[in-house]
Amino acid sequence: MAAAFALIVSLYSGARVGVGGNQAVFAFVAAIGAISATLPIHNAPRFLPNGPQWLALGLLGVMVSETRAVLAVLPLILAVEIIAYVRKLSWQKQIGIYTVLAAFMAAMLVVGPAGKIIETRFTSMINYYETGDATVWSDKVSADIRMAMWRGAYETIKEYPLTGVGSLHKVEIVQSHLGEERALLDGFIHLHNVVVDELLNSGIIGLFLLLASFLSIFFQLWKTAPDCGTKRVLSYFALVMIAYGMLHAPLAHEASIASIMLFLGVLNAARVKRIIYKPHLNAA
Repeated sequence: MAAAFALIVSLYSGARVGVGGNQAVFAFVAAIGAISATLPIHNAPRFLPNGPQWLALGLLGVMVSETRAVLAVLPLILAVEIIAYVRKLSWQKQIGIYTVLAAFMAAMLVVGPAGKIIETRFTSMINYYETGDATVWSDKVSADIRMAMWRGAYETIKEYPLTGVGSLHKVEIVQSHLGEERALLDGFIHLHNVVVDELLNSGIIGLFLLLASFLSIFFQLWKTAPDCGTKRVLSYFALVMIAYGMLHAPLAHEASIASIMLFLGVLNAARVKRIIYKPHLNAA
């Protein structure tokens, strides 16, 4: 549904698609939903999202958001999942599927939106760093803002390493270290990096507690995962979290927080269910 809605809006308006105007949040929520659809479910209802084809639909939704942090990793995840799925088939079917996929990818790059998105969001950025010509990168201002954010944050964290400065006035404190560049941060409420944000909010102590809470549930889910498919999905989740968290703030928007908690909650509920019913399964 998200993919269909995003494609319709994108074709109608020609603009990037987002949640409340926030394209990155939409991309993150769509990515978490897409990788959740690859969780192996045995004897699933016919139309329940369950397989790499749903991940491909999710990628289309993410694509029209043009969010680099997610677009950089989701195609790799899709490739791994397709290989894991196709390898179970006969070699004749494998050749047929790979041929169709190659043709589809070529069409997306040549006549579809993928080529334009890659040119706009990736190629122009690479050309800038190769040539130093700022005119080739239309979105350079976003990089300038992030660099200013992180420079000011670095100076602030040096002053308050253990406990941070809290979340209410952290942007103003960071701005005080930027001089003439302080206006670049006007209107922002976070620093577009989950580690930097947590160090500013609660310092090293808070960052340690945050990482410990996530790692404890992650490794518990990994240790009790019933199959390799579930472990792959956990790996995808970690990869998306890291990639997105380096350029955005997954814990600063209610939609992204809800998607994280729902993903972990579903897997944990399934884990608890397996533990509760294990004696009955053994008896059977």
